[in-house]
Amino acid sequence: MPASPSKAPQSKTVDARCVRSQSLFIPLHYKTFTPVVAKPNPEIHDLMMRLLKVGQANGRMTTAIKEPELLKMCKEAKEVFKNQPSLIEIDPPVIIVGDIHGQYGDLLRIFNGSGFPPDKNYMFLGDYVDRGSKNLEVISLLFCYKILYPEHFFLLRGNHECLNVNKVYGFLEECNRRYKSMRLWQYFQDVFNMMPIVGIVGGRVLCMHGGLSRDIDSLDTLRLDIDLIARAHQVVQDGYEFFADRKLVTVFSAPQYCGQFDNNAATMEIADTMQCSFQVYKPTAKAVRLAMAKIKELQLETSQEAWPKQEAKPMGPTDGTTAQD
Repeated sequence: MPASPSKAPQSKTVDARCVRSQSLFIPLHYKTFTPVVAKPNPEIHDLMMRLLKVGQANGRMTTAIKEPELLKMCKEAKEVFKNQPSLIEIDPPVIIVGDIHGQYGDLLRIFNGSGFPPDKNYMFLGDYVDRGSKNLEVISLLFCYKILYPEHFFLLRGNHECLNVNKVYGFLEECNRRYKSMRLWQYFQDVFNMMPIVGIVGGRVLCMHGGLSRDIDSLDTLRLDIDLIARAHQVVQDGYEFFADRKLVTVFSAPQYCGQFDNNAATMEIADTMQCSFQVYKPTAKAVRLAMAKIKELQLETSQEAWPKQEAKPMGPTDGTTAQD
């Protein structure tokens, strides 16, 4: 579990909409698409379940999961990212998640509070590794979900998913300390290099990790009809905060960041109507125990299933293409 304990989420609907007029609540000019259906992958599914068990008390990743399994996972994740564009265009609903930074218990709390994939669709805004104590657990679980549900689960690249950054701020050290493997660290870099950098939700919400270039002084420069920019990268006290006359929102999803801040965390859900609501997570140890109980319950429910049911609404590119085109 991460050094910074956390607490149960507070659901908070904010009177903030991602569009400027009622007439724009229904996305227009969208073609139908045939989503890529992931083939059953028992090995990755089994790896995912063991990673969830690691989240329980006294769980040890290095005992439960061997390096060759992680190397194989990286190869598969790399191929998934290669087959998708660097600009991800999807329809709502989707849950937007900000920085995690190796806080594995808090990542599990988010899934526990909002729904595990593929029951809910997700777009993460980057910075999965560094700073925290469970970087390998975080990034491995996220890669497993990406492999299993490539059209339901999206991971954007953050500045810490870069070699020059994560070799300094903890990820390299963790790979060497826990698996004594520079090779494992390099395999993760190869995957990071293939990750997308920008997402657009419903044609109206522009998502990325850090923000726009300083050279861009107007959204007109992007030639996109954007109503809101969603970014992460920055600690904000309430887990989310609006800027620029509510045209930009920062979402940060690591509560009690680094054990040095008293910040809340938050996620932002974009509904079919393009209305945004926020779920706030306060740091408390009690909620971590509740989340772990939920994880155990989930494992018991799925232990007899060869493959998890995929009942979530499919999502993928909105221009009529799929990752196989």
